[in-house]
Amino acid sequence: MGKKWCVLLGLLLIFSFPLAAQKPTVLLIAATADEALAFQAVSNELTKRSVPHSLVGIGVANPLLAQNPRSFSLRGGCHVRVPIHKNAWPTTQRLPEGDLMRVSTCLAPRLVLVGTHSRVQAQLAALFRKKNARVIAFYDDFEPPSAQSVAGAIIPYAHTILLSQETHTKTFQELLPKTPLVVTGNPKHEAWEGQDPGDLMIVKRQIIPCTHLNKKVILYIKGSNTRSNDTFEEFLAYIKSRQDVVALFAPPPGDQGAKEEAFARMYGATNFIVVPSGYALKTIARAADIVLCHRTHLGIEAALAGLPVAYFDTQQGVFKNPLTAAGLIPILHDAPALHKFIEGHTPVPNKQAALSRKALGTSVGATARMADCLMEALHKSAPVSGFEKLPWQSPGELRIPF
Repeated sequence: MGKKWCVLLGLLLIFSFPLAAQKPTVLLIAATADEALAFQAVSNELTKRSVPHSLVGIGVANPLLAQNPRSFSLRGGCHVRVPIHKNAWPTTQRLPEGDLMRVSTCLAPRLVLVGTHSRVQAQLAALFRKKNARVIAFYDDFEPPSAQSVAGAIIPYAHTILLSQETHTKTFQELLPKTPLVVTGNPKHEAWEGQDPGDLMIVKRQIIPCTHLNKKVILYIKGSNTRSNDTFEEFLAYIKSRQDVVALFAPPPGDQGAKEEAFARMYGATNFIVVPSGYALKTIARAADIVLCHRTHLGIEAALAGLPVAYFDTQQGVFKNPLTAAGLIPILHDAPALHKFIEGHTPVPNKQAALSRKALGTSVGATARMADCLMEALHKSAPVSGFEKLPWQSPGELRIPF
């Protein structure tokens, strides 16, 4: 059995290594929509600096990155067999040993930027570190990690940890006192900066019917992991009663909004419109008069861009973020509160954006700072180890220990 395995491994190496030379030397691996947005911003900066790289999307991050010209598919490029590209891929699900081996023979990056929300990211961080790659972890959560969390399984394999908030510095210093920390801020908070005013009229003319063009526009955004519930139904009932407004719904990545559209038809809300795919969310948001969110952190980007934003949630105490906690974004719990906000809210964009950044403990320039860190790490990186030099000799020893 051992001889057969050696022969099989030899054939694997022969056919895999010529391909590996063509694979990317810098990988950015995202597993959430937030990580995908942040890493796309970093990718644009790396492109300006002529740094070859690729983006890898896992689960819900995949549809956001799939159309990017720098996207690399583990399914198509490395022949991973499990459906890691689908939205339904659980963050707690690991890659089986066979697929880990396929990734190992397929990719040999010198530098890896990895998020901290998926077990697959933990596996790949450990795998590539074993292959002598430089591993950088990016932590973007609002709550500090625990040693038992997914992030706690990833960060021990990182040579450097990038933090989106300075408030987490002490926690990470206690967890990993010898690992360098860099507070970069979050590039996704800069993604909504800059907008061609002409795009707004294009969006309104292409998405909103002529009969609704002169109405107040409300953009409704919900989190990718939240289902249609009492909050959404109460929102629909309110929208139906307000024929002087039109509601746009931007489905989460990989979702077409079919369920929400069916609910709208059931309620008879003819002024509820599902936005088709292909429109940038920041453009739709700027075309709206009010951005209304449900259990998604995208309200933060809207506030940082100076847009009028609120959360609508009939259940109290379920969702929060630093800006709702600071009172910079209101949380509305019923239709009367929603009506009062729509009728009486007067945004102060510049003040709102400045206060939001202060509450988040972040500032502009996160994208450039993160790219600087990657450039520095790339200069320190060394040629990676080949598959045959990894510290295992049989499939059983390939198992990543978490």
